[in-house]
Amino acid sequence: MGWTKEEIENHAKDVLALFEDGFQLSDLISLVPKVMSVAASVEGLAGADKKRLAILLGEYVIDETDTPWVPDAVTDPIMKKMLPTVIQFAWDCYKGKFEFELPELPTGA
Repeated sequence: MGWTKEEIENHAKDVLALFEDGFQLSDLISLVPKVMSVAASVEGLAGADKKRLAILLGEYVIDETDTPWVPDAVTDPIMKKMLPTVIQFAWDCYKGKFEFELPELPTGA
């Protein structure tokens, strides 16, 4: 399914507002659930279309924000390359594909 730039902008505006102070690599983890939630709220989309929309929304946010200290020409392609994999991993976790056993953390640490 294809979306116009205007449709992407409309869906991304609330997410974009969260990163007004810039976007850095560590923000990628915060971005993923936000764009997945927005994509999930769009009615009438199948799972693959929601995933594609989440990727497009994330790419838009990355394009429209500035990265501190490092030129966007360096960081944006890296983050855009990572985005689909991180979204797929989050989706797989949500669907229960992975089971994690977390070790007990020491108390008082």
